Amino acid sequence: MSQNPTEKGPALDRSDVRVVHAEGLSGALRTLVGRVKSGDLGMLPVAIGLIVISTVFSLLNPIFLAPNNLVNLLFDCATVGIISLGIVCVLILPVTSACCRSPSA
Repeated sequence: MSQNPTEKGPALDRSDVRVVHAEGLSGALRTLVGRVKSGDLGMLPVAIGLIVISTVFSLLNPIFLAPNNLVNLLFDCATVGIISLGIVCVLILPVTSACCRSPSA
């Protein structure tokens, strides 16, 4: 039993004619450009910043993009990532345990 879009309470899915869906890479690119024009930058500044930083470092030192250096960078980031994950777990655990406790009667 399909609902007509003009009926009250239509289902919002891929078959709904009112919702525009991006098709393929060009549609995704059009959607991204539309979001950037509307002011929703999302992760675009981070991606551009990483590209600029890696370009500058590779121009200053050609060994920057060598496999050994990339492995060293990943190991350094993993250490900081594991420590920050532990801190987040320690900070979130008391909040979730307080929320999950049953109220005392």
